[in-house]
Amino acid sequence: GVGKTTLAKSVYNNPKIDGHFGQKIWVCVAKKQIKIMELFKLILVQLTREEVKVDNREVIVKEIGEKLKGKKYFLVLDDVWDHDQGLWDDYFKTLMGLNETKGSWCLLTTRRVPVADVVSTHLKMNSGPYFLGKLSDDECWSIIKRKALAGEEVPEELEALEALKEQILGRCDGLPLAL
Repeated sequence: GVGKTTLAKSVYNNPKIDGHFGQKIWVCVAKKQIKIMELFKLILVQLTREEVKVDNREVIVKEIGEKLKGKKYFLVLDDVWDHDQGLWDDYFKTLMGLNETKGSWCLLTTRRVPVADVVSTHLKMNSGPYFLGKLSDDECWSIIKRKALAGEEVPEELEALEALKEQILGRCDGLPLAL
């Protein structure tokens, strides 16, 4: 891919995030369709580090609320596929009612434009979703040289690498994870 999850992990693991938020939650959704209860259970599992054995929405939501009470939280929903408007209406309405503390954030990664469009309306994004693109050939080549030559430009190795430049760049196709 273009590095959506990698970028989200980089933000999530940034020490400044730890200092700014009282709670961090990483949820890998990775399903074409997800029910609201599944989503809340995934969040609760991350908050408690325990299996959720209850199937009662009210109990699950209450426990999430208790874990988040009074804390600013940073929630990552990774690899979301479901763009059902009703799901996200219900989800965000419930989530916003759990915690009155201002300044919490939700970062969501998806490869599907309809998901980004539906969710961005709930997150009150002024500029809409942010779409990651492929890297330019120059950016790719710079990364390849830096990794292959460990920062030292050795003329013989660089010449050998240059001979393969077009083939390597063609295979990478601007995707950072292919590097």
